Amino acid sequence: MSQGDADAISARLASMDEDKKRLRDVKRIERLGGEMELPLLAEGRCPTCSQEVDGRDVATETVSSVEENISLLDAERVTLLSMQSSAAQRTNDITRSIAAAEAALSEARDRVRLLRDELVGPSNAPSVAEVQERLSLESRLRAAGRVSAIVGAVNEELDELAVRLDDLRVRRANADSGEVDEQDRKTLRQFRSSFQEQLAAYNLRSLSPEAVSIDEKTLLPVNDGFELTFDVAMGISASDTIRTKWAYYTALMETAQRVSEGRHLGLLMLDEPRQQETDRPSLAAFLQRLRDDSQLAQIVYATSEDPKVLDQLLVGVPYNNLPADGRHLIDFR
Repeated sequence: MSQGDADAISARLASMDEDKKRLRDVKRIERLGGEMELPLLAEGRCPTCSQEVDGRDVATETVSSVEENISLLDAERVTLLSMQSSAAQRTNDITRSIAAAEAALSEARDRVRLLRDELVGPSNAPSVAEVQERLSLESRLRAAGRVSAIVGAVNEELDELAVRLDDLRVRRANADSGEVDEQDRKTLRQFRSSFQEQLAAYNLRSLSPEAVSIDEKTLLPVNDGFELTFDVAMGISASDTIRTKWAYYTALMETAQRVSEGRHLGLLMLDEPRQQETDRPSLAAFLQRLRDDSQLAQIVYATSEDPKVLDQLLVGVPYNNLPADGRHLIDFR
């Protein structure tokens, strides 16, 4: 494609953009209730004065609708853009071919120059052209060796990844098979029982404690098959959201510490657990639960509760009080 053809395509694309803009304006006018009188144009009459016009200047058949004209412009635009892209790709290919040909020509000129020098030089002198060619071949050979080493390393890494991928696929298939051994079932029952027991003790109101369970795959709280995401928008009140968190984290710690293969750190940290103005009886039940669990883990409870109210709630609960400017850090012994 010549430069003139490329310029013509660019000019046509620009004019098509203007035509499409005008057609969209016409379509907008029609949508607002305007009439374009396109049938009159098909009949060869002026839509303004209704006089006959020269048939050479207008179509003598049915005039295309605005939507059809826009579709035709879009199709033509796609064709022109494809031609423009193909021409650009062809130009790039030609440019690369020219550069490669020029490099080969330069190399041939250098070789001719060396051969000419050899013809006029001493007969017993080594061939400069052969020496240069040998050096070039050795350089290419070293480069090929480096590439081969890289390819070998990549192949080894891909082999290792393939083995790991196969192992992961097998493990995933086994995990999705639904086969759970009896020990895992027992652990899950303990987790679920502790969780539901605490929900009842903390007076969960939005849902029945028996209706909330622990999913055996995700190990997250679920209700009627749907995961509880600790979101008020799910229909759980703000205070019940806090109660559910208390029960979940405490039950998780209790279960992990009581089973033989549990991997809990033995540390439970609670930062301002009484949020959303959870009622005091629920908080008192939670503190009593933490007292019972103090032999299982180190429990750190950070709160800004009123000290007088806190003292009433902690009656009978052994703890270490670390005051800090109005905030309290309770370390259950």
